[in-house]
Amino acid sequence: MSRLSPRFTSIGRITVATASVLVIAAVAIINSETATAATAEVLVDAGHRLAVPPVGSRYISSGVGRVLSVPSPAWDAAVVDELRQLTTDTHSRALLLFRGDDLVFEHVPEGRGPFPVASISKAIKALAVARLVDEGGISFDDHLADTIVEWRNDERRDVRVRDLLSHTSGLSGSLASVVGPPGGPPSYHLGAYDVVSGVVAARSGIPFVQFVDEHLLRPAGGQGILWSRLADGEANSASATVDDLAVLGQLVRHGGFANGGEVLRARTLDEVTRAHGQISRGFGLGWFMHYATDNALQFDIVEARGASGHMITVVPNKQAVLVRIGSTGNDDGVPERFHALLRRL
Repeated sequence: MSRLSPRFTSIGRITVATASVLVIAAVAIINSETATAATAEVLVDAGHRLAVPPVGSRYISSGVGRVLSVPSPAWDAAVVDELRQLTTDTHSRALLLFRGDDLVFEHVPEGRGPFPVASISKAIKALAVARLVDEGGISFDDHLADTIVEWRNDERRDVRVRDLLSHTSGLSGSLASVVGPPGGPPSYHLGAYDVVSGVVAARSGIPFVQFVDEHLLRPAGGQGILWSRLADGEANSASATVDDLAVLGQLVRHGGFANGGEVLRARTLDEVTRAHGQISRGFGLGWFMHYATDNALQFDIVEARGASGHMITVVPNKQAVLVRIGSTGNDDGVPERFHALLRRL
């Protein structure tokens, strides 16, 4: 059973009730190597069969990873070799690359997960808030003290949802006080997102895990995400399959559309995926923005990133989405190496 923490309160028409949470993390996998002739398919997003060429002259399977389709002349042997080598050199535990909606490269020697995804959890929570914004349950400019009871009578009452998601809340490490002005200079805060699940639950009237599953992931074509919990019962860190991470990447690439419908409004997603700070040349609401050069005025990569080099990397002008599960250890420079390759597609 999941119980809403007493520090959160419902607002207006929303009633908070105790509810059981069922987390489903089952993903159906069809192996294209055993599919027959012209009907070869790979099930990538739950509910979506993405056609790939039948096994034959255009199907390459050797060494690290599999090339599943050839979307353009730019996808040549040199790029394939470089991607395989980079996947090996960086000790990637899993890697998927999409061009458009086609899965064109797959490396899943340890299976498809679920894998712990560290701070990609923040990006998922930010998308959940965006979905709640679209449903009218909250605004990015709402004050968190409207929902978090003990914040109402101290300096934390001025912190907005936007400030929390963009790491500009000014909150102390313990969240007990404000050490800088809300909306001021950004400072990456590991614990700030821990209150998001409780806020979403209070404003939606259902447990956070259920909200993510039923209002975000499944409408986008996904299956389910597992969440670890804090001592007070709030959802903390996610574990997800590479397929569900790909669903979220494609949702961002398609501007909020997925599975035949609008899951997030374009203007709401734009709030999430535009720079609100200058961490790594730009931090949106749970998502990073990356620029091709130091002087570039517009970012060309939108990314969710977690420790160990876990990545959901979206390159809109290349119609590319990369999902990577990294290995435990130092990931310095690893995302940038993949960025350089993706920019050359």
